Amino acid sequence: ASDPMVQQQLAARLEPVGEAYVGNVPAATATTAAPVAKAAPQSGKEIWQGTCSACHATGVAGAPKIGDKAIWAKHIAKGLKTLEDHALHGFHGPAGFMPPKGGNPALTDEQVIKALKYMVGQSGGEKLLKSGNGG
Repeated sequence: ASDPMVQQQLAARLEPVGEAYVGNVPAATATTAAPVAKAAPQSGKEIWQGTCSACHATGVAGAPKIGDKAIWAKHIAKGLKTLEDHALHGFHGPAGFMPPKGGNPALTDEQVIKALKYMVGQSGGEKLLKSGNGG
């Protein structure tokens, strides 16, 4: 390993064959730049917009549309713990289905619950959110 010819051959084999980019910045620059501050936690509305709105804005697969108080009343009557369980673990019912975490396994449980509470709050469930159980 101390042979200069071996070291030269090894260095040649380890040379980069191209350049990677992050956005329009070379990766070498991006990795040596100042660290980026950690993003603030997303709000329930932002999570809803990014994942939940795909179904809950349009009613796809029987999803109750956000803001439709008549439809949400049936769900709200089940209580917050039941809604959380359905949002986190999925649910199949006569009107349709809810995939676990809205079909986005990258969401944390906390993010799913934030989005759920946002939808409930926008759909007539203010009392449920204040009581925490839906009575």
